[in-house]
Amino acid sequence: MVGGRGRQARRYRDRAVGRIEDGGVTGDSAAQVLHFATAVSLALGDWGDATRDAARALAICDHEDLHQQAELALLEAAIARYHTGDHASALAHAQEVIARATRRDASTGLTWAELLTAESALRAGQLDRATAAAQRALELASQVEMPVDRIRALVVLGRAAAAQHRWDDAVVLLSDAAGTLSDRATILVHAIEGHAGVPELALDLLEADRGRGVDLDGIVRRSTAVLRSYAAVVRIAAPRLHLVEGRRAQLHGRRAAARRSYDRAAQTADRLGMPWEAREAARRRASVEG
Repeated sequence: MVGGRGRQARRYRDRAVGRIEDGGVTGDSAAQVLHFATAVSLALGDWGDATRDAARALAICDHEDLHQQAELALLEAAIARYHTGDHASALAHAQEVIARATRRDASTGLTWAELLTAESALRAGQLDRATAAAQRALELASQVEMPVDRIRALVVLGRAAAAQHRWDDAVVLLSDAAGTLSDRATILVHAIEGHAGVPELALDLLEADRGRGVDLDGIVRRSTAVLRSYAAVVRIAAPRLHLVEGRRAQLHGRRAAARRSYDRAAQTADRLGMPWEAREAARRRASVEG
């Protein structure tokens, strides 16, 4: 989406949004431009810009009765809340999308909203809610034919299983997610958990000394390569990539390399304003010293 050209992406984004201010743009076109601008801002970690433009898009879409686009604007706002640690707001936005999409019987909106519910609930420590939402999303994902959505659901279910020490279930879910993961990364900013979650769940199992008989290290290698490609395009994935690289180095006894990766994760997370990643980097860094 933006790759290493953040300045250029921001310039195109601002130029596109400026044309709305000039007038003569239909509501549908204005909403499309604002969705583009919000996606760029989300990928770059420009949270304030993303929140502002998603709110503008929502106002236009509600006025023009553009229901699908209104749901997308709410989902974009929820993504910004999720990555900046406001999981309660992310959950509230997702629930509003679920209510709207249910009235329209809109499978795509429902799927994405259930996934955001599952991921936000998981971060908030609400395992039962996360599991229920992920199961609903998994059923819906077959209707929208987006493999990365299926992976996101499987990752949440696998993480919840691991947190509850249901190791055999976690291994099965990971194997399914890893088998679904393509060797080519998407450029979808909302798909970060589908890319980062697979190597992270495999590392969770390796650290717990579970999943023997499954090539967990092979899953980590392959999925980390996909995550690296994704992070080259979607900048907010960079802290997760550094965390994965640090964990893998630590597992293989390369403590200095692990420290460097965790430090990079912390610095990148702080710069991007991503508190969960910053805390996780600090925790992992302390474990190397301990």
